[in-house]
Amino acid sequence: MHRLSQTRLAGFVAAILGLFAYHVICTSVHGSTLGKLLLSMQVIQDDGSPCRPKSAIIRELGYFVDAMFFGVIGYFAMREDPEQKRHGDGWADTIVCKRAHVPSTGQQPAMRFVLGLLLGIIADIALLMTGWLIQMNS
Repeated sequence: MHRLSQTRLAGFVAAILGLFAYHVICTSVHGSTLGKLLLSMQVIQDDGSPCRPKSAIIRELGYFVDAMFFGVIGYFAMREDPEQKRHGDGWADTIVCKRAHVPSTGQQPAMRFVLGLLLGIIADIALLMTGWLIQMNS
């Protein structure tokens, strides 16, 4: 029983890390995950420049706080902020806005999105496979 719970924990941690890596890579390379691209949204720095890797990491770590209690923490943070920032955006000095409102200095070419998406998916799959291998060998 103890062995079974350890392997499930490894798989769960690998899945969370894979999702985290996907979001950080996509956001830092292009400013958009696939979902944000479909909604014509982009993450940029407060000064209008593209989202930096350090900011993407801080922003995504903040998501774990913002998502607590089914997103209620993030909801109230956004409600109180005039720019509707969640805690992760405030800590990372980033903002999510419509692509049409992104200054030209913050816009990224479409090929960067493809690169970010591919790298993000590869990182996610690699981490998921690592978790799967840990489960298989335990």
